[in-house]
Amino acid sequence: MKKIAIVDPSSYTLPYDTSYIKCLSKKMGIDFFCSMGKDYPVFFEDLNAYSDNVYSYKISPSSSANVFFGIFSYLKMLLKIYSNRGRYDVINFQWSIFFPFEFIFFILLRDKVIFTIHNDVPHGFKGRRKLTYYILSKISRKNIFVSEYTKKRFSDNYFENDKNIVVQHGNMYFGDYFFQKKERNEYHYDVIFWGRVESYKGIDILLTLKSLGFEFGIYGRWSTSLNKLKNEMEKYEDFHIFDEYINEEKLIAIFNKRAIFILPYKAATQSGVLYTFLAYRVVFIASDVGENAQFLRKHNFHDLIFKRDDPKDIIRAFNYARTNYDYLVERLDVVSSEYEWSNILTDNKVDEFFC
Repeated sequence: MKKIAIVDPSSYTLPYDTSYIKCLSKKMGIDFFCSMGKDYPVFFEDLNAYSDNVYSYKISPSSSANVFFGIFSYLKMLLKIYSNRGRYDVINFQWSIFFPFEFIFFILLRDKVIFTIHNDVPHGFKGRRKLTYYILSKISRKNIFVSEYTKKRFSDNYFENDKNIVVQHGNMYFGDYFFQKKERNEYHYDVIFWGRVESYKGIDILLTLKSLGFEFGIYGRWSTSLNKLKNEMEKYEDFHIFDEYINEEKLIAIFNKRAIFILPYKAATQSGVLYTFLAYRVVFIASDVGENAQFLRKHNFHDLIFKRDDPKDIIRAFNYARTNYDYLVERLDVVSSEYEWSNILTDNKVDEFFC
């Protein structure tokens, strides 16, 4: 059986890693390398269950590591992988967090390294190309893109090559909390945002709707850079802010109520939130940017897309979603099957991606 090392050095995408590893573990042995200190306990449970070994290091700030200790811990991780390089047929990096180390590592093990590119540039990056991404993607044996959208942007802005392949992002579940078909009759706020609150996610537009009598639920930890926006929203009774990690049980309870979720992102992006919504058939509306809008267009959900700078268009999308709520849940149920990991990582595709 083949053996693969999957490396998410700062634990940026544990939900994705978990779904990916659960499916791949049926076809190959897996060692997973990550940072300690993230929330998501349910994902760490699954990662331990489906990986041969989980190696975690104090790298990310959430593990209480300062910058210098985090860099040192990252070096320890890479040395661990390098010392065991003979065990691995493939070493799959999910992210780049410290280019000087990665450049040397990729050069030394370029015949084994696969680089997964979740976004063609980091969130908030002003340019069209990130030089470090370009260099690492040139060195790597293969580059994996999590959607056709991300691959096209990369091809347009960097380079096209036969080693650039798509391994489509699949549905993301929380442990054993799978979708259960049932009536959603109880309303839970009118509009809900879920996820870490960052500037590029654009929830500032909700203030433009405050006079409409909507109830807004905002679930997720806030970036400290948005304290001013948070303080402004807290002045209004219609904004219910939960600045905390939302555990899986609570989140599933929210998903199982009748509400319209919103993805009001400012910048083009690939979003794992989309595939969590799809897994649980959550009805959502989205701004006309990035993969969120492309997904809705691909599956003929055009009426759920809105223009960020047009409050009337946001209201139109909201009203359409509310009026057609049950129909949309049924449509999402059909579409969701296309994104099950078992339909993405088939034996033939795994051979193509990792051989």
